[in-house]
Amino acid sequence: MLCEMLPPIEVSITRISPHQWILGSSMICERIKNPEPKPENAIIDWQDGSNNFYL
Repeated sequence: MLCEMLPPIEVSITRISPHQWILGSSMICERIKNPEPKPENAIIDWQDGSNNFYL
């Protein structure tokens, strides 16, 4: 079952710098090129190619 997002994803996610996106009103996703220790306040992290992402 596919449900549309409310609000639409293009309204919910905004790029605020070349390596950061704001999700909704309180979450920031950051892309890290050089592996760094996972920040203590990160909820989740993942890799895509040579990039690390923290949320």
